[in-house]
Formats: sequence, C-alpha cells, structure tokens
Amino acid sequence: MIDPVVADYLGYNPETGELHWKVRVAFRVNPGSRAASLNDEGYLSVRVLGRRYLAHRVAWFLHTGEQPPALIDHKNTIRTDNRWENLRAASKAQNSHNTKGRREELPKGVVRHKCGRYQAQIGAFGKSHYLGLFETVEAAASAYASAASRLHGEFARTA
Repeated sequence: MIDPVVADYLGYNPETGELHWKVRVAFRVNPGSRAASLNDEGYLSVRVLGRRYLAHRVAWFLHTGEQPPALIDHKNTIRTDNRWENLRAASKAQNSHNTKGRREELPKGVVRHKCGRYQAQIGAFGKSHYLGLFETVEAAASAYASAASRLHGEFARTA
C-alpha cells in the first residue's frame, strides 16, 4: 500500500514514465531531479520517508489517485518502462502469459520432440494444452501464436 504522503514528495510524467522529486529531500537532491533507481530485480524503485516503493506502483498511484492493484504488468516486458501507456492491471495468470520464452534457440511454446519434429504446447487455465507435432519450427510457432492470441488475448506474447 502506498502512503498518500508520497504525492507530496513525488511527481509523475505519464509520457516518459519518470518520477521526479517535488521537494528537496537531501542536500544533493533538488526538486525536479529524477527520483528512482534500479533495484536488483531490474525494476525502478524509490525511497520516501524511509520506505521503498516500486516506481511503477507509485506511478499508478500518482496517475489514478487510487491504490495500485495487486499486480501491474509492463505490456512490453521492459521493467524500467513506466510510461502510462505501458502499464496495465493484471491477474497473476495474465501476467505470466506476458513473459518471454525460456529458450533462445526455439520460440516460446515450441520444443523439439524425440521423433525429430517440433511440438507446440501452451498453458492456460492451469493446464498444459497440446497443439500438435509439426515438421518445421515456423509451423509450430504459428500454432502457438494462434492459440496464445485466442486464449490470452491482449496478454499474449509469442517471442
């Protein structure tokens, strides 16, 4: 939960996604200067009155005036891109759909089957769905992309 006093200290530019200080909070920190820094998980965070907040959650609070939802998704998966157009509320399942594939050599949702062909599968509604065996990587990736679009809608990510 974000303390409402944060709005007295920070401003948010929805076009750039940047947080800036409204007031002087330290000797070297002037009003208008950037307020967030990169944390170990790759997200921007900011400390206000001794409490650390994730920048995208603060951005949501400052832009809407409401407490942020439990999960906020970065549409383009870039954790430091806090422009308003890139943020959206998401369920845990929706947020997991918008992730990159784990393997670099094959597209998301495609694995090499022991028979030498390519198998496409997708997870949805707590289950794994078999999409078929294909002769080419491209055909398997196309089957995955079609299923992802149908099952996950705007949260579908195929790369």
